[in-house]
Amino acid sequence: MVKKRLSTLQLIAILFVVAGWAIALLTMVNGNGKKEQRRLVEEAQRLVSEKLYMPAAELYEQALDDYSTDQNPEIEIELLQVYKDAGKTEEYMDLVEDRISDGTTTVEEYIALADIHLNNGSVRGAIAVLKNGVESTEDETVIKKYESIRYERSEREAAYQQVVQAESSLAFPVTDGTKWGYADYRGKLLTDFTFDEALAFSGDYSVVKQDGEYRLINSSGDLYGRDKSALNKVADLCEETIAAVKGGKYALYTKEFVPVTEHIYDDIILGEDDRHFVKESGVWKIMDEEGKEKGDNTYLDVPVNSLGQAYVAKRAVVKDENGYFVIRANGKEASKDEVRFADAKAIEEEDSLIAVANSAGKWGFVNEDGELVIDYKFSDAKSFSCGLAAVKTGAGWSYINLYGDVVIRADYDQANPFRDGSALVNDGGIYKIITLKFYE
Repeated sequence: MVKKRLSTLQLIAILFVVAGWAIALLTMVNGNGKKEQRRLVEEAQRLVSEKLYMPAAELYEQALDDYSTDQNPEIEIELLQVYKDAGKTEEYMDLVEDRISDGTTTVEEYIALADIHLNNGSVRGAIAVLKNGVESTEDETVIKKYESIRYERSEREAAYQQVVQAESSLAFPVTDGTKWGYADYRGKLLTDFTFDEALAFSGDYSVVKQDGEYRLINSSGDLYGRDKSALNKVADLCEETIAAVKGGKYALYTKEFVPVTEHIYDDIILGEDDRHFVKESGVWKIMDEEGKEKGDNTYLDVPVNSLGQAYVAKRAVVKDENGYFVIRANGKEASKDEVRFADAKAIEEEDSLIAVANSAGKWGFVNEDGELVIDYKFSDAKSFSCGLAAVKTGAGWSYINLYGDVVIRADYDQANPFRDGSALVNDGGIYKIITLKFYE
């Protein structure tokens, strides 16, 4: 006897029937589950009315553990209140953390959990909770709470004749007025004053001058390179490139002091990602790490940031005959609208707001598309980094957050942008290093 094969249509029909039975069965089970879950909740509510919180909590927990319905988020809220009334702080915290993971947390819960952390002396824990809350809710109450606690800081004097802004808070170039060395963010001297000159570290390396010779050293002070070209001055080091002067003209060198270009430029500004600016005949041009000029564009001015750099994350601020604007690595404008500003500061950090001035001389902040984010209201300003920007109000400098609120008010004589959670300031002629305690 020949067996007949089921046709495709017959198979599809069978699958539909089976799926229908499965859906019906699942609906029945869910319906029964909801009823049983509701029964447990009603019994728990009765116990709560009698202030029998722990038996009630056990029933709520059973309702959540045994059944997964669309009522679970509301049941969790009731259970949170029971934990709160019963003084079960640890259980309350655990459940809110679970709700954060599930994306069901309310604004009130973020605030309450942060307050518990603060009462327990854990500012860092509160900051972590509120940061999540800001990202998830963008609620003004959560933002204000977050901003009110995240800028706790230390301030230490650096008792040196001069301190230079550094990329890392681990090593600032410092001088006693005669020789140079390095100090950490606490102002503690890391090396003796043995160098005639000392640049800030770029990554793992720095350039120092000792015994009349420029040398490349690492963070341990080990020697990695020597200048054999009798350079008059090493002006800067950025990543793999050195800007150096000889005979009154600038040239590019590798960090091992191998020449890349001839000494023909009036000035050089180094930048990240192997994008630099060279000045010749009064105008600036873009140059790569191989000494090749990129494009035909020329610029009248190129601001530098607190590390002496122009290009940061493949963006730079430049000036043409119409004003200041932002360009990309290829020299093209970052903004589609060809926005220009009367003045501007260099970019300090990737994806951070840029300080710009209007024709009245007031400073505000824009994104790289030239859109105004913080209004023109400061007498001077520096671009954002680490979520903060130095601004001049009245007689001195303070720091604002991304919402334009002053969060570190001190009226410093000078204030540098934050780097790696620390900033160098000058207060009445005394250098100080501010360090954010909870910077990540």
